[in-house]
Amino acid sequence: IPGATVTCNAAGTMGMAFQPLTTVRSGDDGRFELTADDSPRIQLRVEADGFVRKLVLVESMRQQIQVVLERGNQVAGTVSDSSGSPVPSFHVAVFTLQSAMQRTMVAHTAVISAEGKFAVGDLPPGDYQVQALAHGMARSRPVAARSGDTGLRITLDSGATLSGQVVDAASKQGLASAKVSVESSLGSGAAALPLTATAITDDDGRFRLSGLGPGPSSVVVAAYRHHGKIVSGLEANPGAQLGPVTIELVPLEEGESPEVEFAGIGAAIGGHQRGIAVQKVFPGGGAADAELATGDIITRVDGASVLDLGFEGSLQRIRGPVGTVVVLTIDRAGDELRQVSVRRKKLRF
Repeated sequence: IPGATVTCNAAGTMGMAFQPLTTVRSGDDGRFELTADDSPRIQLRVEADGFVRKLVLVESMRQQIQVVLERGNQVAGTVSDSSGSPVPSFHVAVFTLQSAMQRTMVAHTAVISAEGKFAVGDLPPGDYQVQALAHGMARSRPVAARSGDTGLRITLDSGATLSGQVVDAASKQGLASAKVSVESSLGSGAAALPLTATAITDDDGRFRLSGLGPGPSSVVVAAYRHHGKIVSGLEANPGAQLGPVTIELVPLEEGESPEVEFAGIGAAIGGHQRGIAVQKVFPGGGAADAELATGDIITRVDGASVLDLGFEGSLQRIRGPVGTVVVLTIDRAGDELRQVSVRRKKLRF
């Protein structure tokens, strides 16, 4: 394969690469030569257009190896708005699905296309989920795809818009350049377009944030020299105008590190094959009061199956106003399913 990129990394324990050493390209006959100091373990990362990237561990630089790359497939399609008109600029993310509650992003790309067309290539054979996001619009629902599918149709709705002001909790003055983002499991990426809808406050701390998806959602608010805040319980419908709201951020005291304030049950959670796993219970929270334990599996939230809600939908329903109660169905090893009432409290971590 001519023109393949071969990157040599010194590899740590368990094959984790930690230091790039050198990069070369293969010649017209596919051959390459790397010169680098020997390391206890060497990792080669081999990439070529149209092929699936491959990682190879070698014990020494003083040898000849053959690297076989598997041809990659692509997923492709179009992104349009609810009227059927193409969306000219957007971001596409591709995920593998480990279970109904667990997925991993394997590729993402920014697209500018007057026809709304996209293609994401170099994917191994398998099943995927594809989502799109565009500025001012709600993130699309996941679309199921197999590698090689080229006729995907993804629709983006207008989403709801939240307006308001971010202020200092002590002085009540507006905070300029505060960041207000829709909370999303997609996270952030260094790309031409953001993976989450974001707004920056003006000189008076005022903002207008578009792109909230349907159903309950949350926004994350951050400002320099202040503790952050997650504002939850926002019920959004396509095209709805929410607010105005006033969001108060607590200023940092001398020597303090910034934390995030939110209303919740006081437990760290994560996706699990059977539901949502309780990964940690924090002292003083509602989960601790209700005697939830690490390893408990949440299967229902207020009677709704978490497998139907998905991880993000379940998370939004677990959160809520301070002082209110959420009823969780708990699957604990060795016990029958049981319902637990958990009071939401104001927390900061």
